[in-house]
Amino acid sequence: MIDITDNNEDLTSEKERTDILSLATGKSGEYLQNSEALAKLKEEVFTLYKSYLAVAGFSLTSLIFSPLAPLGFATLLSAGASLEYFRVIARLHDTMKMLLEHFGDDAIKITPRVRTNSAIIDLLVRTADKRMFALIIRSSQDNSVLWREDRQQFFVVKKGKPAKKNDPLTKAIDELQTIFDLKKTKNPLMGITSSERSAPLIKAIVLAPGAKIAASNPQEIRTEFGEAEVLKIQTTSTTYVVECDNLVKFLLPPQKK
Repeated sequence: MIDITDNNEDLTSEKERTDILSLATGKSGEYLQNSEALAKLKEEVFTLYKSYLAVAGFSLTSLIFSPLAPLGFATLLSAGASLEYFRVIARLHDTMKMLLEHFGDDAIKITPRVRTNSAIIDLLVRTADKRMFALIIRSSQDNSVLWREDRQQFFVVKKGKPAKKNDPLTKAIDELQTIFDLKKTKNPLMGITSSERSAPLIKAIVLAPGAKIAASNPQEIRTEFGEAEVLKIQTTSTTYVVECDNLVKFLLPPQKK
């Protein structure tokens, strides 16, 4: 996780910063990837953090920050960007960092914040064996996630409380489907050759740390993908649900039996 207790690097100005919402380079279909993209995400987290502290009158050494923990910065929202945006960028950075540390730059290609016609795909990942993953990271805090096949709806469950609908999780299924917009336009992110473009494209919702797959999910939608235990959601297409702690295992090729 990012340590923002003391950092003296000179951050670029607002005008000079890359559009973090997409991390596009300005050329058609081109984005920052891997370590370059990770550096920009880190820069954005530090910039937001410094803005919040400046508004509140704190110094950088006055607080210890953990991006994936619940944040107590509600009073700092007047800095301009929303607290939720801060959390999104922080957990995106941490997830991407985890993957790059495990696989390395040569074994995986990660493109964050890819724009489709109507959504943003948090991470587009191409593995060494040419498989492509479209990932959207969603948080339901410390809740457990339940899929109701009869309702075609996600619910969140917390001990001692009734299950509640989670519309953002359900909407993520449709958002992931928009990744095929890029295939229709032969976007270079989907590959240069016809074989690259025809490679399997796997869609998954990644539950941010703290969220779990509920034990009450029926056995028929539980499966193994790669080396991870996941949910397999069938709507108009297939979408997987994976806990963040199992994401590396999810991206691994299945072991030969």
